[in-house]
Amino acid sequence: MSEEKVRAVVPSLSRKTGWFSYTVYTLVVTDDRMLFVHEDPKETSAFAKEAAAKAKAEGKGFFGRWGAVLSSGYDYVRNYWDMPVEEIAARGKESIAIPLSRVRSVRMVKKLVYDKNQEMNVFEYSLVVEHTGGKLTFSLRGNEKNIREALQSVLGGLFQS
Repeated sequence: MSEEKVRAVVPSLSRKTGWFSYTVYTLVVTDDRMLFVHEDPKETSAFAKEAAAKAKAEGKGFFGRWGAVLSSGYDYVRNYWDMPVEEIAARGKESIAIPLSRVRSVRMVKKLVYDKNQEMNVFEYSLVVEHTGGKLTFSLRGNEKNIREALQSVLGGLFQS
């Protein structure tokens, strides 16, 4: 039997948990399953502080440390490409794993909404995963084109764009 490998990583998915609260996930698609890894805010904050401390130890100034903190989120998610899949699956108390054999469809939904902060209409994207146990909906942040291409290449016919 071959070892399960990571095929796609999609960061910054969020799922509403209440009126004003949400949980952040990173989607990791492997050969066999979709893993929605719960991102603990304390852990990501500690990772950012560690990046700032490392930059300071390297003698970087304010902007160098600030840049290290900003790129730490990318570095944090990039680690999933090198981690064993079982270690990824064990992360996060609210993580969700769905075998690909149970997935019926995955689609991106685009909706035009009014953004009060920008005082204009903007597009909002959602990722909807229908499986034999129900349906999951996540809000997306990031480049929707890159997300669409990554999921299409990995999920093939399961992904409907």
